Amino acid sequence: MTGGPDLRLVEYGGDGGGNHPLTWAQKWLWRAVALNAPAVQQLNMTASVAVPEGLGLPRTLRAIGLLIGRHQCLRTRFHVDEHDEPRQVVVRAGGLQAEVWRADGPADVEETTARALESLAALPFTAPEISVRAVVVTDGTGPRRVGLCLSHLAADDHGLDNLTEDLEEILRVSAAGAEIPPCRATHPADRVRYETGADGVARSAESVRYWTDTTVRFPAEGHLPARHTPDPVPYQSVRMRSRALPVAAQALCARLRVSPTSLVIGLAAVLLCERTGGTRAGFLTFGHNRFSTRARALSGPLTQSFPVAVDVAGRSLGEVVRATHATVTGAGFHGQYDPPALAAAFAETAGENGFAPDLSCAVNVKGERPVPAADGSPEAAAEQARRLLRHTVLSPFTGMRREDFNFYLSVGMRGREWNVLLRCNTAMIPVAGIEGFLRELEDRAVHACAHDTGLLPSG
Repeated sequence: MTGGPDLRLVEYGGDGGGNHPLTWAQKWLWRAVALNAPAVQQLNMTASVAVPEGLGLPRTLRAIGLLIGRHQCLRTRFHVDEHDEPRQVVVRAGGLQAEVWRADGPADVEETTARALESLAALPFTAPEISVRAVVVTDGTGPRRVGLCLSHLAADDHGLDNLTEDLEEILRVSAAGAEIPPCRATHPADRVRYETGADGVARSAESVRYWTDTTVRFPAEGHLPARHTPDPVPYQSVRMRSRALPVAAQALCARLRVSPTSLVIGLAAVLLCERTGGTRAGFLTFGHNRFSTRARALSGPLTQSFPVAVDVAGRSLGEVVRATHATVTGAGFHGQYDPPALAAAFAETAGENGFAPDLSCAVNVKGERPVPAADGSPEAAAEQARRLLRHTVLSPFTGMRREDFNFYLSVGMRGREWNVLLRCNTAMIPVAGIEGFLRELEDRAVHACAHDTGLLPSG
């Protein structure tokens, strides 16, 4: 692309304007905003979709406006009121300056889209902005892709999927000249009404009880001690792109009859306990909470965490993973709660128990899909995974000056390549140790495919 982007006004309008408190999930996310402010651009989310052939720029821009009008979360501004409480204001109508980038021909569209989204996501959202930025990428003959950048307070991964699927439908129907069907989205304001009602209050109280009953089994010090000199940016991340892991995971999950999330948590528990010398690990596991039709239709965020305690002493890896799966299956229903209520309960139980459990280890699995039956023998899967190890790429990722977690493992499970990110407090695990943990996570999964010894206790 040569020169800067053009700006085009996108007008939008929709129902549901108003001033609302945050949902539980937005309160849960707000802690990261408050912790990292003003450098909250690392919480921005991006996605892009293809534009159908024959849809010109005016109708593409109109499709963006229709999307914003259909989803309250995109028309939301966030601010802190006079009582120091975060609020969300849904705007009924307005205008958005969308950027138009021109690629140097069809072959340059993907790269130009990536650069455009990187540019949109480089700055934090400000209070006057609604929670979306948009770009249209053309190749000189017409629009080819639409890119969106969202504040994480406006959507999580599942919400972003809902939004991009709706945008794809709007673009497809617009190109066909047909009438766009009505939107059936659930909005954050609807979620607020549920959470402040009797059913929501009871749901939160049940989850809080589960949290306090479970976290007493967490070790008081579940992470590595601070033995190293921390980096100037103390929380460092390493990203691993692996084609071997999904092959190994498919075989292991089919063999053990567990979910990929359970496999990741079980592996992480074994490796972490090997490093701490402990017999138990405790993780805050991020959950999507999309258990009902209305929840699946929510375009705003629903992600919150739930606790999982994992015992590893005297157990094989297979036993650890199976036990983890049984725990996760039930625990996932207790990831919906009002964060201030949970904080108050923790303050009370810490006084009663005389210690606060270590809540500094977290696992976030994104894009998990049902595991298909594995093709071929475990040995064949292991051989394929071993061949794919040479394609593994490790690279440094964005560090953070402040973070809630000393150990944060994120696994993106979309497609044939998994993106695994591990961010650690470098006073406890230096960058070399982060790289080593990721390598061993991959190697242990690949080795366990074909060797029963890979499912035996270490040592």
